[in-house]
Amino acid sequence: MHFDTCSQQNDDFGNYFHCYNCCIYGGEFKPLWPTTIVLDPGHGGIYPGAVHYNIREADVNLAVAHKLREKLIMLGAQVIMTRTGDNNLAPLGSSLTADLQARVDVARKSSADIFVSLHADSNSDIHMTGAAGYYPTGGSSNLARAIQTAIVIQTEAKDNGVHSANFYVLLHNKIPSALIEMGFLSNRSEASRLIDDTYQNLLADSICKGIISYFLFFATTTESICDS
Repeated sequence: MHFDTCSQQNDDFGNYFHCYNCCIYGGEFKPLWPTTIVLDPGHGGIYPGAVHYNIREADVNLAVAHKLREKLIMLGAQVIMTRTGDNNLAPLGSSLTADLQARVDVARKSSADIFVSLHADSNSDIHMTGAAGYYPTGGSSNLARAIQTAIVIQTEAKDNGVHSANFYVLLHNKIPSALIEMGFLSNRSEASRLIDDTYQNLLADSICKGIISYFLFFATTTESICDS
């Protein structure tokens, strides 16, 4: 299947979103074949991440990752998760750096095309809300920007922008990488949304669409995907 009928191919990310949104769900089209995607549900095990209102960030990240995995597989991707349960990756007694490196190693050993790390944010200001995307300092913002745009369009979350960052899993990955903050657990209303099954599905769907946008318009595998 080709995109000859799509009229919006060279504009901004919002137009990319609307362009592929009209094309990807017909027939057996698999826009993510034959990509390999590593999903990294942040934290886990002895590292719960942010905890507010008895909600653990690690649990939110994992729940959305499982939903996202199923959507990506349906669209032709091979999906590898750094964790599938509530566990840390490095052996007990290891440092946090070792746990983060273990996540990077998953991507390296799998020869993945992209790495997407899912997180929920926290701030001392409980009024803070919204989603944000991060990319490695000195690297491309395309993956983070594509996902962030899709999240804001579909979920109507506050747009906190796309920023460069020195997060370990970004700086030490040799493949396109993004870290996505899906919302603030420190805000009671947003925390309630982040544990809601319907909203988690919405987040997963929007992240999936952002990943498709990235591959269709910005990845080096564009030609092979569009000709499939």
